[in-house]
Amino acid sequence: MGNAMCGEELVEYYLLVEEMDGLLERYGVQVAGFGRTAEIRGITVCQERVLELARTLIRGTVTPLAVQDVVEDFLLD
Repeated sequence: MGNAMCGEELVEYYLLVEEMDGLLERYGVQVAGFGRTAEIRGITVCQERVLELARTLIRGTVTPLAVQDVVEDFLLD
């Protein structure tokens, strides 16, 4: 999906896609950096919404430690 520099550390952002019963896809995100990786699966079935989330994560240089909180806040909006 993309990457961003957080200080001197590169943080990488990935889109996760899971097929559901051959009919729908569920989307999630993965964030890797600072020697850690965080995955949040099954956030939404709306590709546009998860792409909006990914742009928010990249713009904010969200790290693996903070991604869960940011996703929760994003879903409340």
